Amino acid sequence: MREYPYTKSILLNVVYVMLERLAFPLMYVNSRSGVLRFGYGAVTGEMDLTAIIRDGEEITRVEISDTGQELSLVIFDEIASILQQNFGQGGNDE
Repeated sequence: MREYPYTKSILLNVVYVMLERLAFPLMYVNSRSGVLRFGYGAVTGEMDLTAIIRDGEEITRVEISDTGQELSLVIFDEIASILQQNFGQGGNDE
């Protein structure tokens, strides 16, 4: 799990870009609840984005399930790279 100092809508857009860059097809999305399922090889992974208010600021928690630890790290690294390119900072490890 990682947390990012951005709104859920921004993180959803970043996740869409990340999935496209990694060529993972999007299998299911519910942007209102923040749940996405994506394919990689013969397996489906799931991401859950949750908006949290902390110290009066909205942050977004991203959790990945149904993937191995190595793939989760690749996904989080790609998200951090996109955030760095667009906003000048990545996220925080939790």
